[in-house]
Amino acid sequence: MKFSRKISIYCITLLFCISNFLYAATEAENLITKIPEDSYGFIATSGGDAIKTEFNNSYIGRIFNDPGVQNFIRQIKNELIRKLKEEELSDPQEAQLFDSIIQNTKLILTRPTIISVGPKDDPEFPIYGCLIISAGHRKEQISDLVTNIEDIINRKNGNIITDMIVNGMKLRGVKEKNEIVVYWGWINNDFILAFNDHQGLAYENVINPRNSKLQKINNVPATNDAILVHINFSKIAESVKEPMSLQDDEETFQAFRQAFKELGLNSVKSITSRAGFSGTDLIIDETIKVPAPRTGLLAALGPAPLELFDMVDSRAVAASAINLNVAHIYDTIINIIKTAAPQKDYQNMMRELDKFESKIGIKIRDGFLASLQGPIAFWSLPIGILPEAPSGGVAAVIKLKDPSLFNKNMEALQKYLVDQSNGQLQIATQQINGKTITVFGSAPLAIMQFIPCYCIDGDKLIICQNPSIFGHITSSDKKIIPLSSTDSFKQYSAKLPPNLLTLTYENPKLQIEMLMMTAQQVWPMMTMLAAEEGIRLPFMLPSISHITDKMQPAFSHIWSDDQNIYYHCQGASVQQDMLAVFGIAVAMGILMPALAMTKNLARRIESGTNLAGIGKACHLYAHDNDDNYPPSLRALIQYTDLSTKMLESPRKPRGFKGPSYIYIPGQTTSIIQRTNILAYENPEFCTEGVNVLYADTHVAFVRPDEFRRDLKRTYKNLGKPVPDVKFRHEID
Repeated sequence: MKFSRKISIYCITLLFCISNFLYAATEAENLITKIPEDSYGFIATSGGDAIKTEFNNSYIGRIFNDPGVQNFIRQIKNELIRKLKEEELSDPQEAQLFDSIIQNTKLILTRPTIISVGPKDDPEFPIYGCLIISAGHRKEQISDLVTNIEDIINRKNGNIITDMIVNGMKLRGVKEKNEIVVYWGWINNDFILAFNDHQGLAYENVINPRNSKLQKINNVPATNDAILVHINFSKIAESVKEPMSLQDDEETFQAFRQAFKELGLNSVKSITSRAGFSGTDLIIDETIKVPAPRTGLLAALGPAPLELFDMVDSRAVAASAINLNVAHIYDTIINIIKTAAPQKDYQNMMRELDKFESKIGIKIRDGFLASLQGPIAFWSLPIGILPEAPSGGVAAVIKLKDPSLFNKNMEALQKYLVDQSNGQLQIATQQINGKTITVFGSAPLAIMQFIPCYCIDGDKLIICQNPSIFGHITSSDKKIIPLSSTDSFKQYSAKLPPNLLTLTYENPKLQIEMLMMTAQQVWPMMTMLAAEEGIRLPFMLPSISHITDKMQPAFSHIWSDDQNIYYHCQGASVQQDMLAVFGIAVAMGILMPALAMTKNLARRIESGTNLAGIGKACHLYAHDNDDNYPPSLRALIQYTDLSTKMLESPRKPRGFKGPSYIYIPGQTTSIIQRTNILAYENPEFCTEGVNVLYADTHVAFVRPDEFRRDLKRTYKNLGKPVPDVKFRHEID
């Protein structure tokens, strides 16, 4: 139906508005009592009213509320809305509805909200969903918003919204047949919207909430609950098991089921995540219910090797340690292929793998992977801070089980790579700080400061992006302070639980500095590209260094017990991932020119397709009219099946009064005139060039100078004066 055609636009709008209002609070727990206990999953938030103070005190809140950032976001948001209205919302009623959603989304997000999906006894569509908003003191405002949106939709679509009776309660819904039922309305102080809920299940749960909270969320620590998410995989698996097994391809279903088991994912019961603000930090806690013994990919994790942080410089941007059994992962993947693929295909694959290993002279599973012990640490160094490694880069340390086996396979691989590179790759050794390193040299990669090297040092494999980083991390300089010796690392690691699986460190100050450095380099170009597409972006990026300078290091870790795998993340650097208030604005500013150019390219191609269709119609006309082309393009509609729509260019601006395509009449299919222009896009709404239809029926996109040259030749061949054509940017 018409009403649903613009849903994508409204969803984009909603997501953009969400990026301007991220905070929520613990009132989300109260809403969970109003959804079924056997729900497949939910996302709950307590609304901005409840956690405004906590949000404003956090670093993400400080960045969001900074006047420079606010002005920057406002400019980009307004420009995005302007372009969207200009290109997509030609109908005044659509534009009015769009404005209403934009202006009031922030209002809705101030209140506790939950979105839930649950099971339903319906073989064709066995799920239903609902959205619940606890309006509180904003009920009148939200009610006015809902009424306003209903009125706009009804005016545009012919009163498709009407009253509905759900379990004896008068609510509102869409008057459409053969559609999934959608209803909404007020139940006391709660606004509810439900889909595919003929029986009123969502209504019943709101009317009769449970007396207790869900036990499953109590396993996850809460910190003001900015957001609370739960997914019940066990319930989902139960609901899809029978329908999937009844499908025609039973063999495929069983293969999928076995592959899922090999991955170890069949034992995952649920995932619950909670996030909230505490002081300046954002804290995220997550629990994955997956009882031991664990198989597949989950069994590849071992105790995290914290001693490897001794090699990490305290000035690193980020660092992580993990104990990963790579050989086990390889075996898991091979077993999945063996399970899911036909036996013949699996055997062919293994034969090809054997041939590959023989050709190169290495063994993947029994060579490289067998030589690795498991513990790995990797980190990144910043640009421009370390004198001995000014370009920064990445490094890793991997514990080896069999150094000689690893070295033997590496030597065979190096020989193969050099033989295959046709002189483009050079491999050499050099001495740095008393250690022998192997360096891979390639001119194109070297230009990008990527000169990979490695060294086997006892039972450790050290890999670096370039030799300068290797020199830095192996230096005996007493000024280099290991990350493991810093106060922040000691304080955090002292509180770590047993059965630690991973530990990650981040320096948000350096992360954002590097992000801003990169953005500052590309932003002027982005503003120029945007201007060419009619998009006005802010010329300068806002400065946030006065906020980020105060950010402290952040950590996250994963650990386990017999029942669950846990994740905890705390610190300002979580904002580096959650910087929607600033990062989304920058990303939108960078992407808008690219998106506009992509859309323009698509429209240009579509317009060229129209001209190609016009060319074919012209030749059909000429075939029946003594090789003479039609007197006008309109004549083609009468004599061929060419539609009126084909005479309108998708690049034509709204409100433009002139024709989309300009036709040059009085031509024939003679050989002399085959290089002539037959029709072309109106240059008055084009800037970079026009689509041109030539008399031999080929279509090309032609730049202004070339177009004028071909147009002049055409009119000269016809013995007619050349018209004065102007492109969009040439018109006063």
